[in-house]
Amino acid sequence: MRLNKKTKVLTLVTTVLLMVALLISSACAGAPPAEGPTKAVKVAYMAFSTGPVGDCGLPATNAGSDYFRWINDQGGIDGVKLDYMWIDTGYEVPRSVAAYQRLREFGAKIIWSFGTTPNDAIMQMAKEDGMPIMAWGGTSELFWPPNVFFATYMGYSEEARAALVWVKNNVPGLPAKPKVGMIFSDDAFGWASAHGPLYYEDEDGYEVVAHELLGHGALDATTPVRNVINAGADILLLHYTAGTNAVVVRDAIRLGFKGPIISTPQALDFALTELSEGAAEADNVYWLTYHNILEDKLPAMAPLAEMNKTYHPNDDPYHPSPSKCWEQGIIAPFSIVEGIRAAINQFGYENVTRANVIKGLESLSNLDAYGFQTMGFSPSDHRGSTEMAVFRLEGGNFKRVSDFFEAPEPADWEKKGQFKWK
Repeated sequence: MRLNKKTKVLTLVTTVLLMVALLISSACAGAPPAEGPTKAVKVAYMAFSTGPVGDCGLPATNAGSDYFRWINDQGGIDGVKLDYMWIDTGYEVPRSVAAYQRLREFGAKIIWSFGTTPNDAIMQMAKEDGMPIMAWGGTSELFWPPNVFFATYMGYSEEARAALVWVKNNVPGLPAKPKVGMIFSDDAFGWASAHGPLYYEDEDGYEVVAHELLGHGALDATTPVRNVINAGADILLLHYTAGTNAVVVRDAIRLGFKGPIISTPQALDFALTELSEGAAEADNVYWLTYHNILEDKLPAMAPLAEMNKTYHPNDDPYHPSPSKCWEQGIIAPFSIVEGIRAAINQFGYENVTRANVIKGLESLSNLDAYGFQTMGFSPSDHRGSTEMAVFRLEGGNFKRVSDFFEAPEPADWEKKGQFKWK
């Protein structure tokens, strides 16, 4: 049968269309299915990697950045990645307020915030926004009564009390009611610590005879140390990060203070003997801690050593920084990750709201933070841990000289937010 011209054209067009369809079908059959959008939760942190307390903030910032990156590289939180942003506040109030506002606009579901003074500055905004804040210590006003602020350990008032009670009970040669001299900074960081000794001295059994102020980053502490000595203090209590702490320890040793000198957790740098002239020979310097240290090489710390080897292959994986603030830079992000994990498990990925992250955190208990510490939260207590231990400088090296012990509990008036110091 002969085909007319019109029929030939239609047959040719049909054949071409069939061939194209077959090619498209074959290509689609061999291609992987299109991936959906990546699941991610936005987290953020306000850091002080520069400024007067950057000696502590920088290693913690580096540790936290590595940890969030490592969680993502391991597949995220059960497949949910962390979309994280951080801003350096320099420990300045205006920059802290601006950083909080920027991170709120970013859409953070939780913020890790370094610094008592920055946290003081954002406290009211965070409470009004319902923004969960994983704080790095801080004033009692942040945590009592429990609200949006959480901490991996207690507030600074309890911390200072823990230091003095331990010294009073464990250092020989002190009177039954020892006299205490304090050297703190004239800001929220210092005020928060001062509250404990000043308002619980009768209950805890000591007497505060000197409360001296010295700015962060000071290069000389002669005057406040002399005032503490002249007041007849038996114990010297400090609350600084490593750099300023080294200056105070140096001048206390130089001026002949013989009683125990005890510093709070932010103060220790294992290079203290290099930073403080005379410290290598001292045997009266103590450091309060709420966590084990990476150099302990506990089995649970092995993943962090692997993380360090991966990102910093030329560094000692168990000694990434002489400052023990590095460990604090892991514990808080760990708490955030576990709080988000709990929120996802309880409410589903689509319902990871700020309120549900708070509920997720409040459901956590008996968490082993890589062997550093055991911690947990509840609706009635947003402190991750209330335990402390003590290191002592011996032969130029710090050695732990106590088991972990419970710090003194705040009174009911403090827990209810009825602060006497107001």
